[in-house]
Amino acid sequence: MERENLLRKQKCRCALVKMDCVIQTGLGLLTQSFLWAAVITATWFSQSLTWADQPVNAITLLSVTDIAGDAPDRSNLAGMKIPESCSDSVSDPTASSDQVFPANIFGGISAVDWSGEGNDYWFLADRGPLDGAVDWPCRLHKVRLDFVSSDTDAVASKLTAEIIETVFLEDFYGHRFTGLASAYTPTTDHPVRLDPEGLRVSPKGTFYISDEYGPRLMEFSRTGRLIRELTMPAHYQCACPGMTWREEVPNNETGRQPNRGMEGLAISGDGSRLFGMMQSPLLQDCQRVDKTAEPLGRNCRLPVFSANGELEAEYVYQLDNERLKLNEIVECGPDQLLTIERDGLSGTSAKCKNLMLISLREATNVAGRAEALTDESAKGIRAVKKQVLLNLLDPKWHLAGDQMPEKIESLAFGPDLPDGRRLLIVVSDNDFEMDHPTHVYAFAIPKTLLQQPLVEEKQKFKGPELSSLAK
Repeated sequence: MERENLLRKQKCRCALVKMDCVIQTGLGLLTQSFLWAAVITATWFSQSLTWADQPVNAITLLSVTDIAGDAPDRSNLAGMKIPESCSDSVSDPTASSDQVFPANIFGGISAVDWSGEGNDYWFLADRGPLDGAVDWPCRLHKVRLDFVSSDTDAVASKLTAEIIETVFLEDFYGHRFTGLASAYTPTTDHPVRLDPEGLRVSPKGTFYISDEYGPRLMEFSRTGRLIRELTMPAHYQCACPGMTWREEVPNNETGRQPNRGMEGLAISGDGSRLFGMMQSPLLQDCQRVDKTAEPLGRNCRLPVFSANGELEAEYVYQLDNERLKLNEIVECGPDQLLTIERDGLSGTSAKCKNLMLISLREATNVAGRAEALTDESAKGIRAVKKQVLLNLLDPKWHLAGDQMPEKIESLAFGPDLPDGRRLLIVVSDNDFEMDHPTHVYAFAIPKTLLQQPLVEEKQKFKGPELSSLAK
């Protein structure tokens, strides 16, 4: 009997021990569940923060390729001389009337846009070599950008570029537009010369192109023939156009600065709106000690047009420094766009090559305001909100250094990548210098970074103050 009672007690103790183990295990599992829930909540919360708080490796540089500065386009044109009338007036001191330029070189790329088909992109060339000293037929090129995947690295891939077509830009009557600076009439009405700077492909396959000389905003057919010209607000126009800076600046008080017109162009996803971007402030938005002094300011205009050409809105983009310039604009979401804000320095001297994410949602609409928008007169006006999305000089990209070009000028989104990120193509302008290539950079950008609310922050620069740098 005693032996049976002892066995019963031992069984009870074992049962209690097992029960305690079960309880402890349950409590452990419950604790772990709470911990995992906390981790998941924290992760979700961190992902719900602004894009600036997310890991920097969310953006990937996929590949870089170069198009040689002496690469031939598909125009089949022969060489051309610099006209006597222009050679002593352009700002480039190397221009001379006995100089011959090959008329079929690929270069001077000022804008790029995806064609909407495969891996084909349209590259827009600007007015030509030597600051408009050459009677350069204006043109754009179709370029095929293909990725060759790496067998050893899932991220690494090689980008290749092939020029497959060149299209000339023509007026209503089939005459080719020229980039020649002297080819103008001394009025604001339809000058012959053209300096193409912004490009977007419409949903119907036509080309919207902005011009710096005017500024002008035009629509061309797929074959390059002018279809129509949209009306620019009068306060953007230069009343007394000239061939050079020294001819225009002293004789004008309003309108675009010389060679600082509508540098960028964007189109909404549905094709219903066009967004222009002035490279620098209008003359009336600058400060000058006298009429011959350099105009300086920070408030650039960003006009918005309906597809039928009506001015819908006008916003202020404030540069971080009066020495910086704007070079492109592309839509990345409703009322949210990407721009290039940069300095005019190359190589190791470069201080600022930023892709800026901007939002129009809280900006003041100043549509039709012709009077000055200097820092003093623009008090009470809310500029577009902006934040650095991608600094091309960041060491992690390995792009900074001797090979960094002065002019990063073009942005375009291509077809979405297989992992859901957006493919961003960034292109430089080599100014038709045949010993300098056109650089093409391909980045993968998570869509969440382009759609997050912006947090205003002032960009800080290292090194010499930009205001002390040469123009």
